[in-house]
Amino acid sequence: MFEDEQREFSFVSWILQLMLGTVGPLIVLAALESRLGSQDAPWEAPFDYIVLAPTAFAMAWILSAVSGDSAREGKWIWIMPMSAEIASIAWDVLWLEHASIRGYFWDRGPEGMQMLLTLPTWSSCWYSAAMWLRLCMARKARLPSVRSR
Repeated sequence: MFEDEQREFSFVSWILQLMLGTVGPLIVLAALESRLGSQDAPWEAPFDYIVLAPTAFAMAWILSAVSGDSAREGKWIWIMPMSAEIASIAWDVLWLEHASIRGYFWDRGPEGMQMLLTLPTWSSCWYSAAMWLRLCMARKARLPSVRSR
């Protein structure tokens, strides 16, 4: 009954899922953009976020369906990219290297290089959310039903 809680955390699984959850959706995005032809249009930045969210969620959902044990480590992959994102924004705000935080989320081109940090963070958060949801569903399925009389 408590196999999930008794199994040790696998650092190797966490690292592999960190790579899958951050790089995997970016590869899909790059392939899709090369197919569509990137033009640095204003609609492309929101398009990136719209594509990455379901792609990362689907990757996590499929992996957790194939290997149920992977969800335990997968729900924690957001920590590393989010820490790097927060540290980078704090560094820029404190040292005033970039007056606008907008470059982290919207801009493309030389001023928007920080977006290279934000997109993997975004996809890792969606990947982790899918793993967390999968764990919640698995725990709920294991609980005995309680009926009120």
